[in-house]
Amino acid sequence: MIRYRDDPDRPGEPIIEATPRDLNTYRGFARAYLRAKWPVLGEADVDEVTQDALYVLWRMVDEGRVRGAYTDPPDVVIRSLLVNIAWRVAGNQAARLRRKDARHVPIGEEHDRDLPDLAARPEDIAEARHLLRSIARSTARPVRVLLLVLQGESAEDIARELGLDVATVYSHVARARNALAKRYDRPRKRRR
Repeated sequence: MIRYRDDPDRPGEPIIEATPRDLNTYRGFARAYLRAKWPVLGEADVDEVTQDALYVLWRMVDEGRVRGAYTDPPDVVIRSLLVNIAWRVAGNQAARLRRKDARHVPIGEEHDRDLPDLAARPEDIAEARHLLRSIARSTARPVRVLLLVLQGESAEDIARELGLDVATVYSHVARARNALAKRYDRPRKRRR
């Protein structure tokens, strides 16, 4: 049973006491909250985040770090703290998933739909051909990496082929894409 215990050093700020079994009754509450607020997490991730949040909450209760006020019921304090902990743990989990996904997705696939349509006009086609010729002649590593990406190579394969770290491959791709974006995302001058 969740209850308050007086703290003689801090009157008016009682410590909450609870057992792991008491806190486990909030598992369904935490899962429902995470499903509603973090739809990017899969079912297994929601289970993992719920377990981690309950563990953190239990550690805090066990160490006597959870305090309340006699005006608030202890279960309200526990729910509020659990929401706060679950939010932070879910944010960390989502960030881990993004980093993990970024390492395993071939670089060219996630950006294909963002590329500008360069074949809209004959002038654009000529400019694109000129750009590809200059890229093909370049020996700069970012450009070589970008060419391998355009051929459908994964980051891991490019790193192995060029003797680079995977992180370096991603930075070269970002540098090359930024250079292309500067060139093609700027407003065009109108000819009269």
